[in-house]
Amino acid sequence: MSKFKVIILDIDLTLCNNLERKVKAIERALGKSIEDSKIKRKIIYNYGFGKVIKNLGVKDIKEFKSKALYHFFYDLDLFNYDKPFDGASEIVKELDKEYKIYYVTGRPIKETALQFLRKNNFPLREVYNIEIKPGESWKKVKIFKDILKKEKVDVKEVVAVGDLPGDAIAAKKLGLKTIGVCKIHKSFKKKLEKICDKVLEDIRELPKTIKELEAC
Repeated sequence: MSKFKVIILDIDLTLCNNLERKVKAIERALGKSIEDSKIKRKIIYNYGFGKVIKNLGVKDIKEFKSKALYHFFYDLDLFNYDKPFDGASEIVKELDKEYKIYYVTGRPIKETALQFLRKNNFPLREVYNIEIKPGESWKKVKIFKDILKKEKVDVKEVVAVGDLPGDAIAAKKLGLKTIGVCKIHKSFKKKLEKICDKVLEDIRELPKTIKELEAC
């Protein structure tokens, strides 16, 4: 019998590559396309974001970020740019045979998450969503509490998987086991390693990593 009963999977940047949506949202906020690949890369990976945006003619960075976030979360057509990471749906299907799967997301519109899951052949399981802006991963504590209450499981029987240090901190506040995924933001790896029980760079390593945790 498995040690874990429930696996909580973050969607964006854990299962889903949403970086193209991020670029498109920023372009809409700018009112123009970004042709320079180096600038796109800096924007995607947050390398000197404020300076880069100023160089593109933005004067009010705070207002610009607010506009870009609105496009990122609420322009439904932009979600068509989301792509699953290689092997993600197959891995979740494999895990779904053995564990109860829940998805969590910072998207304010749940249907965008469901659409992504359906389109890319993920198992359709319950999605918990709450709008989470940068730096607000702590809001996931409530989601984790709700899942624990619904499943009536001990915290030791649940593992949370996500890409942000804040995701792991939220899970650890409740005593959950955590697995960090740093497929995109490699700069988070050291932070994740300090917080998480395990850290991986490829979601295809997840089943093996879960078994390693169960063996501890």
